[in-house]
Amino acid sequence: MPEFFEGTIESNYDWGNGYFLLEIVVPKSAQFDPVPGQFVMLLPKSACEPFLPRPYSVMDFRKGVLTIFYKVFGKGTKALSELHEGDKLNLLGPLGNGFSPPEGKIAAVAGGIGIPPVFYYGSYYRSRGKLKDFSVFYGGKTGGDIFLLKEMSALGFDIYIATEDGSDGYKGLATELLERHLPPEWSGAGIIACGPSAMLKKVGEFSIGRKLKCEVSLEAFMGCGFGVCLGCAVETAGGDYARVCMEGPVFDCREVVP
Repeated sequence: MPEFFEGTIESNYDWGNGYFLLEIVVPKSAQFDPVPGQFVMLLPKSACEPFLPRPYSVMDFRKGVLTIFYKVFGKGTKALSELHEGDKLNLLGPLGNGFSPPEGKIAAVAGGIGIPPVFYYGSYYRSRGKLKDFSVFYGGKTGGDIFLLKEMSALGFDIYIATEDGSDGYKGLATELLERHLPPEWSGAGIIACGPSAMLKKVGEFSIGRKLKCEVSLEAFMGCGFGVCLGCAVETAGGDYARVCMEGPVFDCREVVP
């Protein structure tokens, strides 16, 4: 059974609109080396609630500092948002599987808070010289839900923005931008996606229609993060069930039912 270790808050920056950028110093003694798509379970040491830890996607990890980008939704994220520099938390991870390494051009689709693993994918493989062509189709309800544009541009990502109310970029959905702008010559390229279930379903249908490789990262409620509680089981295309925390969170789009 995996064990928690103690992390120390380096910063917990309020980006506004309920979004926070959290940086955690990971002890050198911890065997911690996440790949894009993996996640961690976090639990503030000072909080009485929540009783159980919450899952968070890895946005970055370098020089012993783990970066998490999150939005306050409930008690777990509220407790996390109240932490300050020097505070301690319990950390379990890295957990789950990750996206497959790039074999050519990659298009990434992110909806809302689904941007962290997409960002990590691009920065991780760009820094290792394994990713040349990387296009990001990023959608949110409003312009206030779109973040990290300067950071992604600095890394050389090609970015397409969509908002449902038209306050930033294209008025509509990120999946519509994908259909409009992904050129036909991208045959053999790969697609990765993280976001709401409806978005993942559309990305999967598009990928299958274009005969493209596609991996999706699923979100699910979790009690443990390592396969014991079975609270994150999802239906597979074959009629069975898979645990998001163990067999996922990344799946081939043909294997799961978002």
